[in-house]
Amino acid sequence: MSSALAGCAGDGDNDDNDADDGSENGDDSSNGDENGNGENETGEGGPERSDAGELRSLIETLDDDPLFDPGTETFSGSGDSVTDEVTLESALTVVVADFDDGGFENYQVTLEGESDELLVNSLEGGLSAGAVPTSNGEYLFDVTAPAEWELTVGQPLAPDEEIRTLPVEAAGSGPDVVGPVELDGSMTVSGEHDGEENFQVHIFDEGDTDVFSGEMVFNEIGEYEGETLADYSGICWLDVEADGEWSLEIE
Repeated sequence: MSSALAGCAGDGDNDDNDADDGSENGDDSSNGDENGNGENETGEGGPERSDAGELRSLIETLDDDPLFDPGTETFSGSGDSVTDEVTLESALTVVVADFDDGGFENYQVTLEGESDELLVNSLEGGLSAGAVPTSNGEYLFDVTAPAEWELTVGQPLAPDEEIRTLPVEAAGSGPDVVGPVELDGSMTVSGEHDGEENFQVHIFDEGDTDVFSGEMVFNEIGEYEGETLADYSGICWLDVEADGEWSLEIE
């Protein structure tokens, strides 16, 4: 049984794996001209841009404009489970996982399709997010968890007034996806991480379709503080893998 995303429509339950294919929870909410972040024009006749200096976590969008995708799909289940199939378009795909706390265990979400991509990898419950470019096709999610969980899946297309411009910063704890930011070539990225495991940061454009797209900015283990040069363009999101608190600055 399958459903379609980016114009997705879910149906049915996955009884064999105790994973339920949920209903669409996004809606065509107005992007409007006003938002709490403020806006500015990028040149005469250009698109509106937010003047906010802090990137937004996709987790934060769940209550108002989920993942900036009116066709988000939800799945829920308990324990180790595999979802029904979902049809993904050629675009960046993001997932927000909400794990009930089952103690110090593995909490993982793997996207299975043309290749297997680990999207979320944590040792504690709560909210986590991950992103990966996908090509058009059928996919499913393999979830590892000791308790109940819920996934929200979407392919973001951020409204103009939500898109930030440099310089920007972001901070969080654990796996997350933050943005959107308009990038145009070379930039300096500074990062800090106080965890003990992997600290990886990828830049992806909303239109990326290949798993090898994007640019890896940081690939460190344990505590880290430093900066690097990056070169990427587009309306972008940063996929952060971390097991502790982290912060980023881009200029």
